[in-house]
Amino acid sequence: MLATPAYATDDIPPPPGNYYQISGSETGSYESNPLKIAHGATPLWGSTTTPELILQKDDGSAKCNLDTSVAENIYDHSAFDSTDVHSKAIADIQNERWDAGLTARLDYDTTRSSELTTFGLDLPDVRRFAIGATPDVGYHISPLDTVTLAATANRITYDNAAFIDYDVLSLNPSMSHQISPTDSIILTVNAQRYQTAGGPSNIVDTIGPTLGWKSTPTPRFTSTITAGFEHSAQTNNTQAESSNLNYVFSAELAYTDETDSGNLTATRSHQPFSNGTETLLNRITANATHGLTPLLALHINADYADAQYNPTANVNLNHEAGSGLELIYHMLDTLDATAGYRYSSQDLSHVSGTIADQSVLV
Repeated sequence: MLATPAYATDDIPPPPGNYYQISGSETGSYESNPLKIAHGATPLWGSTTTPELILQKDDGSAKCNLDTSVAENIYDHSAFDSTDVHSKAIADIQNERWDAGLTARLDYDTTRSSELTTFGLDLPDVRRFAIGATPDVGYHISPLDTVTLAATANRITYDNAAFIDYDVLSLNPSMSHQISPTDSIILTVNAQRYQTAGGPSNIVDTIGPTLGWKSTPTPRFTSTITAGFEHSAQTNNTQAESSNLNYVFSAELAYTDETDSGNLTATRSHQPFSNGTETLLNRITANATHGLTPLLALHINADYADAQYNPTANVNLNHEAGSGLELIYHMLDTLDATAGYRYSSQDLSHVSGTIADQSVLV
């Protein structure tokens, strides 16, 4: 896939004020290996029609935002046809000392577009339903110090027993201190439980601290770096309980100006998978956009992921890599045209051969 968004929108703050916005896109696409299988791939041609509605009410101290999109996918192989729904709601309220928020998400799509890998399974029409909520509350102890408590609850289910339903629950207290007008440090305790909700029982509990630093030396450049460790304990019905201590980190560098933007992200964190496992995933992504002319822009991207498992007989993702480019033409103030190409490859444990996929969209 050229793009596999988990939710309706990227995590970009909406502009202030009350408004509504209606937008849409029409995409024609080609994929050489739509199911990411090692052998016998069948190419896929199709189109995706995506209307989107954004509603927002913002009175300064309280804000509500609802973003919903519906994607109608039609392909030359009807087994891949689907109607996907992505919706995200955000509510925030704040005063001089307190702020509280709630983010709720709902997704109804297929495993082909939602999962990092389909583990070599030749199943085009598996439906996935995901629902989650993230409440948070923060208290400003002083103009320089803030304590925050955030929690997350996610439930992911599938309509095919080849994929295993699971829950992810987390609790994340943190404290931040502004050490200068451009820099702050953040201490966070990350506690998470992953548990399967069907199939073989598997529970993974992790807890540990991270220390972070956020800097905005110029309005055009920002950086955020966190590092720490987590103790992980796993209990399942196929092997004895195991535990280990792992290091985790995240780093993000972002730059933007009038014509160019770039983003580099590196993370090592726990990643749940739809085959009933959770593991540490090392991931690095890079994106850059360059304005060739006032009407023409070039976007490039690249990513690499490496998964590390406890010993398991499951088919798992070992490595994944991909890169792509897009040419964007601003035809009108309200209309863009884009043409893009992407190549990706995967290596699965217990599966011979490399899984390669080429995608083209217009």
